[in-house]
Amino acid sequence: MPKTITTKNKIQPIIKKVYKNLGVSTLDNTPKPKPDGSILDYLKAEFFNKNPNANNSTGAGFFRPDIVDISIEDQNIYFNLMKNMFTDLNVNKPKMSIEEYSRSYYDLLESVTEMAVCGCVPAMDYLCFIYKKGVDDVMSINLTRAHEWGMLAIAGGSKLSVDRLRMFLDPVYKYITQNGLVKNIIKNHSLENEDDLINFVAYSFANIFNEKRGLTLGYMSKKNIISSESFQMFLKETATTREECLPLLKKYIA
Repeated sequence: MPKTITTKNKIQPIIKKVYKNLGVSTLDNTPKPKPDGSILDYLKAEFFNKNPNANNSTGAGFFRPDIVDISIEDQNIYFNLMKNMFTDLNVNKPKMSIEEYSRSYYDLLESVTEMAVCGCVPAMDYLCFIYKKGVDDVMSINLTRAHEWGMLAIAGGSKLSVDRLRMFLDPVYKYITQNGLVKNIIKNHSLENEDDLINFVAYSFANIFNEKRGLTLGYMSKKNIISSESFQMFLKETATTREECLPLLKKYIA
């Protein structure tokens, strides 16, 4: 039985420590790296304190905060920390050749990908975002990769990627509504509001879907960061898998 997603924020002290170490005073400020460190280094330290015996350690043996219990506001904070790692690079872009900028961008993207492969959900969120958006002169939009990282992020408890993949997930919500499952799901899993319901259903479905497709962090670790993939074929395949997963979802959470 999947874990119920709650709106309680259990890691506020961790969030505050992140901001304190990045040299900002409140959660409303935009985090900036200290002169003697970087956001990337701090996030690696924050998410990957080596503790192989931890109950929620990833397959790579790294401990991470349980993202399922982090509010969407605080998930946004972690996402913006990821996003802000690229700020300095973009500021220096006019001084760099296309080749220099591309190489620097790929190096940073590779570091974020390494974090995602090790189980860092905010890194997965960022990869879903950037592959969906693309980067001028550097990286074309890759909706297949965005979808894969988004589904992995949702299965890890992300609420941000739920919104990014809402179009794909809409038939799932329609299914539970048409089959009269909403009241039972809310009651059985102590969900407090509509957002909790949406996130819980997405989280449960993503775990079923990913297992059905063999979509794992290990699978993603074997992919090149930049590649050309047919989204139309992928979309057709994933739509078929989605239909196959719906009856399983009913047994899983109702």
